[in-house]
Amino acid sequence: MVLHDSPLLGALVSLFELLWQRATPLWPTGRHEQPGGLSDFDRLLLGYAAVGCTDEATARRTGLNQRTIERHMRRIMDTLGARTRFQAGLQAGLQGYLGDREDPA
Repeated sequence: MVLHDSPLLGALVSLFELLWQRATPLWPTGRHEQPGGLSDFDRLLLGYAAVGCTDEATARRTGLNQRTIERHMRRIMDTLGARTRFQAGLQAGLQGYLGDREDPA
């Protein structure tokens, strides 16, 4: 397939660049654990959960036992004040744990 320069292609490239700049990374950005916060490993686990990995799949990817992952996720949920994994994902995103979040103000 050959794509020639066109207004539609230019618009799609511009849209991609705009969305890329506003995207939130799913993986840790190098920040370390803050007092009362989450560690880089915790953010890694949240990233796996955010892309739909089960505790079993996360355990395989990290080389840890599934029960260990479950305990980590429970602690993460407690830290974020979440009752469900979905709430934990929302709180992590709102609090900026899943990537650098700029203040829209």
